[in-house]
Amino acid sequence: PPATLTPQAQPHRTLGLEAYCRATSPIRRWPDLVVHRQLKALVEGAPPPYDAAAIKELIPLVIRGERQGKAMEAERRRFWVLKALEPRRGDTLDVVVSRHDKLRGRARCWVPELVQEYALDPPEKSGTLPPLGTEGKARLSAVAARRGVLRLRWIDETAAGQEVKA
Repeated sequence: PPATLTPQAQPHRTLGLEAYCRATSPIRRWPDLVVHRQLKALVEGAPPPYDAAAIKELIPLVIRGERQGKAMEAERRRFWVLKALEPRRGDTLDVVVSRHDKLRGRARCWVPELVQEYALDPPEKSGTLPPLGTEGKARLSAVAARRGVLRLRWIDETAAGQEVKA
């Protein structure tokens, strides 16, 4: 089960411990700073700086902040991948068709070079998409880092005779 934030110590089933808390660098995460402050007070024989009620109040704020941080990190990562791809507009990339979206007439493809899945448009000539699992080539038809756009178009020749209607 995933880790949860609680004001009480919880067991760690994998490690077989009755009480467990995680604390890394306190400059990275607010919960780690709280844990460090609580442990410091315990070692010094002082009262804990946060009681259970204060910690319960902090938990939703911490969870929201961590979600926002992860979303921003993903957005930043995507921006810089797209920025690096902008000069490569028109290049071909190796792809593997991973999903079909028949309603939109598109597919999703895994791009090993980018270790990421992206939308895949059908080829202009036939308008058909290859079957799931097909390895082939896609043209980098549009890239705009500031707008978050990356368009890949399947290249017909790589799956001749194996295509299915979208």
